[in-house]
Amino acid sequence: MATTEEQHQVPTRAALVAELEEAGVTGPAAELVLRATAPVRHKARVQAVLDACGSAAATLLVAILDLVGIGGWAGVTGEATDRHPMLSGLGKGRKQATDGDAWTAAIKEAARKALFGEYRWSADLGHTEETLYEGLFGRDDYCGDSVECHPRGDGLALVVRGETVLATELGSDLLPAQWARSLAARVMMARSGAGEIEGVKYVRFTGETGEWGALFNAAEAALSG
Repeated sequence: MATTEEQHQVPTRAALVAELEEAGVTGPAAELVLRATAPVRHKARVQAVLDACGSAAATLLVAILDLVGIGGWAGVTGEATDRHPMLSGLGKGRKQATDGDAWTAAIKEAARKALFGEYRWSADLGHTEETLYEGLFGRDDYCGDSVECHPRGDGLALVVRGETVLATELGSDLLPAQWARSLAARVMMARSGAGEIEGVKYVRFTGETGEWGALFNAAEAALSG
């Protein structure tokens, strides 16, 4: 079965290097072509992420979970190389692979595009897609309180501009137990003063701390069972 990357024919730098070498293009000339075509490869990766997730809401949630990550201390501080399972077929499928940073950038932009394109959030606030670019999962606080994530039963709900756009259950393709456990732990840790949730600081994690604890325990039980 073809991977998502193969299905969408995502071009790679390595493939272009080989093509250029075969054509006799090397050195500074090859580097020029590689730099000029970088935006094309990035755009293809962004589209592959959107296609892999299947909807704008799913893209937002998967991006949040992937950026929080798994592994590390107690399995929850995000140091593991694993991608969210829905993204593991993209590129080499690992954060710490040679193409990891490029795919992380694509995942962030896919989330921004999902929010801008589907929910027209930034248009209502007077922002353009360019000013939104660094807003969600970026450096500048353009997204304010527009995106919320909170527990809902044994699962998570995603809220955009006050409207629930996605509710998913623990153990579903969108919310594997290991990723739910990690996010719940990070929220509780942040609320207890054990550091911010890096990479997604402009998403508000709402709901009672006890609800996050219940989600953590449910995920722990699912993994133990």
